[in-house]
Amino acid sequence: DSKKGTITLEKTYIKDLSFEFPLAGQIISLGYSSSFDAEFRVDVTHIGEDRYEICLNLTGKGINSESQETVYLIEVVQAGIFRKEGEIDDDSEKEITLTECPANLYPYLREVVDSILAKSGLPPLVLAPFDFYEERRIGELSS
Repeated sequence: DSKKGTITLEKTYIKDLSFEFPLAGQIISLGYSSSFDAEFRVDVTHIGEDRYEICLNLTGKGINSESQETVYLIEVVQAGIFRKEGEIDDDSEKEITLTECPANLYPYLREVVDSILAKSGLPPLVLAPFDFYEERRIGELSS
């Protein structure tokens, strides 16, 4: 039997959210150009026989292009419940939970970041696509 198991997304939710923008008034009134520096981490928690909570953690900084100072800090933990169906060997399971699962959560994370920044009066930020497969291969993501 060559039937391979799957891991599918059941539910998404924001597990943690923090936004700090201490100089909001003067930044918004003066206007400035900034760059965005992002770090990602993936946490995988086995929460039942066939379920996982996968958390895609983002720490992002808006950096003033002229002074190189951090203008704002955003931290988001976008989580999802994933269900395993069928048989999957341990190596494949680890690979899927560290690549495909966070890739499924990434669009939700992007929407949260964009929404928070828009509500704070900052220009919209479109997070660039992120290749979880490549990052996993070069060892940037840890579980």
